[in-house]
Amino acid sequence: MLRMMVRLLVGGMTLLLCACGSASTSVDAPAQDIRQPAYHIALHIPAGWIVLQQHTQPDAGTPYTLIIGRYNVAPGATNSSLNFQVVKASSPGIAQFVAGLPHNTQYQRTQINGRVAYMSPSQTYFVAPPTPSAGGPPPVATPGAPGTLTHIDYALPTTTYLYSWYTEAVAGDNAAADLAAMSHSVQVLP
Repeated sequence: MLRMMVRLLVGGMTLLLCACGSASTSVDAPAQDIRQPAYHIALHIPAGWIVLQQHTQPDAGTPYTLIIGRYNVAPGATNSSLNFQVVKASSPGIAQFVAGLPHNTQYQRTQINGRVAYMSPSQTYFVAPPTPSAGGPPPVATPGAPGTLTHIDYALPTTTYLYSWYTEAVAGDNAAADLAAMSHSVQVLP
Protein backbone atom coordinates (compact mmCIF):
# COMPACT_ATOMS: atom_id res chain seq x y z
CA MET A 1 0.00 0.00 0.00
CA LEU A 2 2.76 2.45 0.91
CA ARG A 3 4.59 1.68 -2.29
CA MET A 4 1.42 2.26 -4.29
CA MET A 5 0.75 5.56 -2.48
CA VAL A 6 4.28 6.78 -3.09
CA ARG A 7 4.07 5.86 -6.76
CA LEU A 8 0.82 7.78 -7.11
CA LEU A 9 2.19 10.77 -5.25
CA VAL A 10 5.29 11.08 -7.37
CA GLY A 11 3.37 10.72 -10.60
CA GLY A 12 3.76 7.01 -11.18
CA MET A 13 7.54 7.23 -11.11
CA THR A 14 9.09 3.77 -11.02
CA LEU A 15 12.79 3.82 -10.61
CA LEU A 16 15.08 1.21 -12.04
CA LEU A 17 18.58 2.55 -11.74
CA CYS A 18 21.00 1.34 -14.37
CA ALA A 19 24.07 0.16 -12.57
CA CYS A 20 25.32 -3.23 -11.54
CA GLY A 21 25.80 -3.84 -7.84
CA SER A 22 29.22 -4.24 -6.35
CA ALA A 23 29.92 -6.29 -3.28
CA SER A 24 32.78 -4.02 -2.19
CA THR A 25 32.67 -0.51 -0.81
CA SER A 26 34.89 2.19 -2.20
CA VAL A 27 36.95 4.68 -0.25
CA ASP A 28 36.24 7.12 -3.11
CA ALA A 29 32.76 7.63 -1.68
CA PRO A 30 33.18 8.59 1.99
CA ALA A 31 30.35 8.42 4.49
CA GLN A 32 28.20 11.53 4.63
CA ASP A 33 25.21 12.97 6.42
CA ILE A 34 22.25 14.43 4.58
CA ARG A 35 20.35 17.17 6.42
CA GLN A 36 17.26 18.90 5.10
CA PRO A 37 16.20 21.36 7.84
CA ALA A 38 13.34 22.67 5.67
CA TYR A 39 11.77 19.19 5.86
CA HIS A 40 13.05 18.38 9.39
CA ILE A 41 14.93 15.29 8.28
CA ALA A 42 18.46 13.87 8.39
CA LEU A 43 20.04 10.52 7.56
CA HIS A 44 23.49 8.96 7.33
CA ILE A 45 24.94 7.48 4.13
CA PRO A 46 27.73 4.94 4.73
CA ALA A 47 30.95 4.83 2.72
CA GLY A 48 30.55 3.36 -0.74
CA TRP A 49 27.15 4.97 -1.34
CA ILE A 50 26.29 8.28 -3.02
CA VAL A 51 23.33 10.53 -3.73
CA LEU A 52 22.16 9.64 -7.23
CA GLN A 53 19.31 12.14 -7.29
CA GLN A 54 18.05 14.84 -4.96
CA HIS A 55 15.04 16.91 -5.91
CA THR A 56 13.28 19.71 -4.02
CA GLN A 57 9.92 21.13 -5.09
CA PRO A 58 8.48 23.01 -2.07
CA ASP A 59 4.97 23.54 -3.48
CA ALA A 60 4.42 19.90 -4.48
CA GLY A 61 2.67 17.23 -2.42
CA THR A 62 6.03 15.44 -2.38
CA PRO A 63 8.41 18.36 -1.84
CA TYR A 64 11.61 16.34 -1.39
CA THR A 65 12.96 13.18 -3.03
CA LEU A 66 16.33 11.51 -2.43
CA ILE A 67 17.77 8.46 -4.17
CA ILE A 68 20.91 6.81 -2.83
CA GLY A 69 22.85 4.08 -4.63
CA ARG A 70 26.24 2.38 -4.83
CA TYR A 71 29.28 4.40 -5.90
CA ASN A 72 31.41 3.52 -8.90
CA VAL A 73 29.54 0.57 -10.37
CA ALA A 74 29.61 -0.65 -13.95
CA PRO A 75 26.55 -0.30 -16.21
CA GLY A 76 24.28 -3.29 -16.08
CA ALA A 77 21.37 -4.51 -13.97
CA THR A 78 19.46 -2.68 -11.26
CA ASN A 79 21.49 -1.07 -8.49
CA SER A 80 20.74 -1.55 -4.79
CA SER A 81 19.17 1.67 -3.59
CA LEU A 82 17.29 3.63 -0.97
CA ASN A 83 14.49 5.81 -2.36
CA PHE A 84 13.27 8.44 0.12
CA GLN A 85 10.31 10.84 -0.16
CA VAL A 86 8.92 13.56 2.07
CA VAL A 87 5.15 13.76 1.56
CA LYS A 88 3.03 16.57 2.99
CA ALA A 89 0.57 15.25 5.58
CA SER A 90 -2.07 17.47 3.94
CA SER A 91 -1.75 15.67 0.57
CA PRO A 92 -4.90 13.82 -0.56
CA GLY A 93 -5.25 10.41 1.04
CA ILE A 94 -2.24 10.73 3.35
CA ALA A 95 -4.18 11.41 6.58
CA GLN A 96 -6.32 8.30 5.96
CA PHE A 97 -3.27 6.23 5.11
CA VAL A 98 -1.43 7.34 8.28
CA ALA A 99 -4.53 6.74 10.44
CA GLY A 100 -4.74 3.19 9.10
CA LEU A 101 -1.08 2.28 9.66
CA PRO A 102 -1.51 0.97 13.25
CA HIS A 103 -4.19 -1.44 12.00
CA ASN A 104 -2.60 -2.37 8.68
CA THR A 105 -1.42 -5.97 8.89
CA GLN A 106 0.96 -5.39 5.96
CA TYR A 107 3.21 -3.29 8.23
CA GLN A 108 4.83 -3.93 11.57
CA ARG A 109 5.41 -1.20 14.11
CA THR A 110 9.06 -0.38 14.81
CA GLN A 111 11.12 2.39 16.41
CA ILE A 112 13.49 4.56 14.39
CA ASN A 113 15.49 6.99 16.54
CA GLY A 114 12.78 7.12 19.19
CA ARG A 115 9.92 7.63 16.72
CA VAL A 116 7.12 5.24 15.87
CA ALA A 117 7.55 4.01 12.32
CA TYR A 118 6.17 1.18 10.23
CA MET A 119 8.01 -1.37 8.14
CA SER A 120 6.74 -3.94 5.66
CA PRO A 121 8.06 -7.49 5.63
CA SER A 122 10.70 -7.99 2.96
CA GLN A 123 9.44 -8.97 -0.47
CA THR A 124 11.63 -10.57 -3.14
CA TYR A 125 11.14 -9.86 -6.84
CA PHE A 126 12.93 -10.76 -10.03
CA VAL A 127 14.87 -7.84 -11.54
CA ALA A 128 13.77 -9.16 -14.93
CA PRO A 129 11.29 -12.05 -15.03
CA PRO A 130 12.98 -15.27 -16.16
CA THR A 131 11.56 -17.35 -18.97
CA PRO A 132 9.37 -20.09 -17.49
CA SER A 133 10.13 -23.66 -18.47
CA ALA A 134 7.71 -25.22 -20.96
CA GLY A 135 4.77 -26.68 -19.08
CA GLY A 136 6.38 -26.03 -15.70
CA PRO A 137 5.25 -23.76 -12.90
CA PRO A 138 6.22 -20.09 -13.05
CA PRO A 139 9.54 -19.33 -11.35
CA VAL A 140 9.36 -18.07 -7.77
CA ALA A 141 11.68 -15.31 -6.58
CA THR A 142 13.45 -16.48 -3.44
CA PRO A 143 15.62 -14.23 -1.25
CA GLY A 144 19.23 -14.17 -2.40
CA ALA A 145 18.58 -15.99 -5.69
CA PRO A 146 20.50 -14.59 -8.67
CA GLY A 147 18.55 -11.95 -10.57
CA THR A 148 16.39 -10.91 -7.61
CA LEU A 149 16.06 -7.92 -5.35
CA THR A 150 14.59 -7.65 -1.86
CA HIS A 151 12.25 -4.72 -1.25
CA ILE A 152 11.21 -3.21 2.12
CA ASP A 153 8.83 -0.24 2.63
CA TYR A 154 9.09 2.19 5.56
CA ALA A 155 6.73 4.91 6.81
CA LEU A 156 7.46 7.42 9.56
CA PRO A 157 4.47 9.75 10.07
CA THR A 158 4.51 13.15 11.79
CA THR A 159 1.84 15.84 11.97
CA THR A 160 3.51 17.79 9.13
CA TYR A 161 5.02 15.10 6.89
CA LEU A 162 4.95 11.43 6.08
CA TYR A 163 8.53 10.29 5.58
CA SER A 164 8.33 7.25 3.36
CA TRP A 165 11.11 5.26 1.81
CA TYR A 166 11.90 1.88 0.42
CA THR A 167 15.06 -0.10 0.03
CA GLU A 168 15.92 -2.52 -2.74
CA ALA A 169 18.86 -4.86 -2.18
CA VAL A 170 20.03 -6.67 -5.29
CA ALA A 171 21.06 -10.29 -4.66
CA GLY A 172 24.84 -10.66 -4.43
CA ASP A 173 25.37 -6.95 -3.76
CA ASN A 174 25.79 -7.40 0.02
CA ALA A 175 23.73 -4.23 0.46
CA ALA A 176 21.11 -5.32 3.02
CA ALA A 177 23.11 -4.29 6.12
CA ASP A 178 23.97 -0.85 4.71
CA LEU A 179 20.38 -0.26 3.60
CA ALA A 180 19.06 -1.25 7.04
CA ALA A 181 21.62 1.06 8.71
CA MET A 182 20.60 3.97 6.47
CA SER A 183 16.93 3.29 7.19
CA HIS A 184 17.50 3.26 10.93
CA SER A 185 19.64 6.43 10.77
CA VAL A 186 16.65 8.56 9.69
CA GLN A 187 16.10 11.34 12.20
CA VAL A 188 13.25 13.81 12.48
CA LEU A 189 14.78 17.19 13.32
CA PRO A 190 13.09 19.87 15.45
